This record gives sequence, structure tokens and C-alpha cells, in this order.
Amino acid sequence: MNEGEAPYEDAGFNGDAHLDCGDMSRSRPLKMLVSAVLSDKRPDEVPQLLESMLGKLVDEFENRLKSQNELVKAALKNGTDSTKCFSKSKVLVEATPNFSERKMDTSEIYSKHKQTKKEASGKVALKQHSILQQQSKHLEDLKANLQTTRAGMEFIQMKYSEDLNILGRHLFSLAHAASGYHKVLEENRKLYNQVQDLKGSIRVYCRIRPFLPGQVSSSTVGCIDDGNITIITPKSGKDGRKSFSFNKVFGPSSTQDEVFLDTQPLIRSVLDGYNVCIFAYGQTGSGKTFTMSGPKNMTEQTQGVNYRALGDLFNLAEKRKGTFVYDIAVQMIEIYNEQVRDLLISDGLNKRLEIRNNSQNGINVPDASLVRVASTMDVMELMNIGHRNRTVGATALNDRSSRSHSV
Repeated sequence: MNEGEAPYEDAGFNGDAHLDCGDMSRSRPLKMLVSAVLSDKRPDEVPQLLESMLGKLVDEFENRLKSQNELVKAALKNGTDSTKCFSKSKVLVEATPNFSERKMDTSEIYSKHKQTKKEASGKVALKQHSILQQQSKHLEDLKANLQTTRAGMEFIQMKYSEDLNILGRHLFSLAHAASGYHKVLEENRKLYNQVQDLKGSIRVYCRIRPFLPGQVSSSTVGCIDDGNITIITPKSGKDGRKSFSFNKVFGPSSTQDEVFLDTQPLIRSVLDGYNVCIFAYGQTGSGKTFTMSGPKNMTEQTQGVNYRALGDLFNLAEKRKGTFVYDIAVQMIEIYNEQVRDLLISDGLNKRLEIRNNSQNGINVPDASLVRVASTMDVMELMNIGHRNRTVGATALNDRSSRSHSV
């Protein structure tokens, strides 16, 4: 270096050159700075931001070139022409590589960012494509399930319609059968009661009481032939025999059940709406109470007609409850000295009842107690109350004989 170069150095050219070299040495941090600036930006903002940065960078270099040119001009005034040319060319040489290098760094950053953006876009597109495929597959599965469900619903609806039609036909046949059953039942009832009428609206049975312990076994019964009985009466003549006819004659060995079997069909007639009356008639001690109610120490085998009839009445009503509804009630009265008394109340002896006859109810006692019952036990309890309230007295054959007629 010659002495002519000293003023150029004093003018600060070397300092500017030193700054340029320092800027070139900091090209890598510049990349990092640009990457840091662009890292948090959206892809659509990067081109505009790079364009702005490049514009500012170009403006900065132009400003520096202008500043250096002014310095060069000032230095050239004090130096030679050769020194001016050399210095100017040197500044241009030093400035141009620096600018080119920075421009290359910025382009490289933009290129890398563009490549990164492209790769990221490819990954996003690939991921979106995968999601789209999954959603398409899921949609196809849903469509298949929908078709299966729809087919199942159509099958169920068709099956339901078929079952409904079958049920309708079945109900129609049942209704027709029920109608026919009611007709047959009504005809059966009529025929049954016609048979009972043919047997006679009034039937008379005769029951022969066996000898009691201690009595002389001297029977006046000559012969029993189904419905006929022959009585031996020596005082009436040479033969001394008389015959009587009944619907049926029960001998001394007949059981309570045998006696009831001939009256049992009448219980059904009661539930069919017919009026039925069963009563026992005879002299004191002939066995009326035994036949109708039973002995004092009663068992199932020795139950009389009353209790057996009640059992059949409630059993038959229970069997028919799906077709008919029966309302069963009990009255118990006694007729004593031409007066009617209520046996189901404690003061019945002091209360006189009237017997009335009308077209609706026939002969009835409207003022007597009417107690609704639901079982045989209910009736038996009421009958026990009635028996306790009856008028009794001692006779030659029975120390506690009934002195009245009970109904």
C-alpha cells in the first residue's frame, strides 16, 4: 500500500468494508433469523412476507451503496484518479458479492420453506385422503346396516301382518264357536229341564227310617219294589196289606248320598232360572231333620240334602262364572202357630212377618233378612244361627223336637 491510500483509509472505507465482511460472516445467523420469522406464519402469508423482506433488504443495500458512493466521492476529491477508480471498483466488488450472497441466502430460505410447505401440504393431503377413505368406508357400512335394518323391519312388519290376520281369523272362529256354544248350551238347558218336567213337576219320595237302638224290630213294611211299597196292616182285613206308589222308595239301608242323587239334577235347574223347592214331611221322629240336614255330630258322609245341595250350587256357579254371574242370598224363616218368624235375627220371635204374593217375585217374605253368601260355609253358619233360634219342645219320641216348620 502506498502513501496515497492513507486518506482513503482515514475516510472510513475500511470500516465499511469491515462491516460488509462481518455481514457476510453472519449469513448463517441471517438464515436462522429468517427461518425464525417465518416459522410461526401461515403458508399463505410467507410469500408476501418474503417479498417485503427482500424489498427492505434491497432498499438497505441501495442506501448503503449511496452512502459509500458519497464517501468515495469525498475521498476522490483528496486522492488521485487511479485511487478513485480503484476504490470505487473495490467497493463495488465488495458490495456486489455481499448482496448476491444475501440474495442467494434469502432465495435458498424461500426455496427450503416452499419445499417444507410442499411436504407439509402433501402430508396434510395424504392424511385428509386417509380420513376421507375411512369416512367413506364407514358410510358404506352405515348404508349396509341401514339396508339390513330396513329389510328386517319389512320382514317383521310382514310377519306382524300375517300374525294379525291369523289372530283375526282365530278370534272370528272363536267368536263363532262361542256363539254356537251358547246356542247349544241354551238348547241343552231347555232339553234338560224338559226332561225334569217329564219326570214330574212334583216328585214324591219315601224314605223308611231304620229302627233305633232299643226299639222292637217289628217292621210293618211288607215289600219294597223301586217306586212301590207294601204295608202290613192286620186290622184292615184278612190279608192286611196296602200298597203305595212313589217316584222312588228308599229302604232303611239307604245312605244320605243315595237320597241326594235323585234330587241333585234340580240344583242345575235352579241356576237355569227355575223355581225349586225340596222339603221333608212326616210325623215327629220320622227323620225329617236327619234327611235334610244330618245328625248332630255330622260328617261328610252323613251330610243331609241341604248341605250337599249348597255344595253343588256353588261348584256349578264357579264353573259357569265365565259365562254367567250369579248372586246368591239366604233367607231362613219358620212357620209356627200360623205365624212367620225370621230365624236370622235374635229378636225374630217378637217380629211378625207377612207373606206376600206378586207377579214379579211370586210368593215371598220381603221383610225377612236377606244375607248374601259366597260359599257353603257362609250358609252353614247362617243355618246354625237359624237352628238355634227355632222353637223346640219335648215329645214322646224326641226330647228336643222341632215345634215349627223352617224354610
